[in-house]
Amino acid sequence: MTRLFASRATLRRSVKLLKDFGHEQSSPDIFYGALARDSVELIGDLYRGLTGTDMSAATVLDVGGGPGYFADVFG
Repeated sequence: MTRLFASRATLRRSVKLLKDFGHEQSSPDIFYGALARDSVELIGDLYRGLTGTDMSAATVLDVGGGPGYFADVFG
């Protein structure tokens, strides 16, 4: 695990995601959008820590069945 990656594992982050989860059924864009943005930041930090570069030239495969929240932020 990289230092950048580990620095994101905060109580503040967890509380925000938990708060956003309250909208998962009524307003899924709020929760799944936040989850996708959080994921791209975490994976970006891990990738940068391991390779020394950002993910701009990387290929990411989204195998989810949802409406594209992750594809949008990774795209």
